[in-house]
Amino acid sequence: MPSESFPTLTSLKDDLIYVMCLDCELLKRLDYDGLFGMYEDAELFSLPGRIAKDIIQCGKNVKGYHDRCRLRIYQGHETKKIKFEKQASPRLEYLCSWEIVVGKCRYCGHVSNLERWRVSKVTKPGMTLDDLKKLLRCKKCNRKGDVELTLAKLPR
Repeated sequence: MPSESFPTLTSLKDDLIYVMCLDCELLKRLDYDGLFGMYEDAELFSLPGRIAKDIIQCGKNVKGYHDRCRLRIYQGHETKKIKFEKQASPRLEYLCSWEIVVGKCRYCGHVSNLERWRVSKVTKPGMTLDDLKKLLRCKKCNRKGDVELTLAKLPR
């Protein structure tokens, strides 16, 4: 019979239950109904040892101080993946006079600055940095479209 002062398995009824072992590099989500069916209303302090032996079948000692199983129980709510929206590429017509377009070839690593007047000759109104990537060719290896563009600011 569990004592009233220690938290029991029923306190995790609404939460998700995860076990993580640092030595085995294991993260596992456990079902509350399955745990309650096996261990009924056991104390949470005694559960990691039982789960390590019964469910995960860890070969290390549960008790003692040396070469011990480091299984831990975590509870929490389900996490959702946050969608990452890529920022819109800046338009070339809105570039300031102190900003420079720097191109780096992904193939050979050649880096060069693109002058404003050369960029303005090639671009059309409403063109963005992503549109310009497809048009550029590396001076060193002559590959087209394999360029990474960034905006840099001139020193004062």
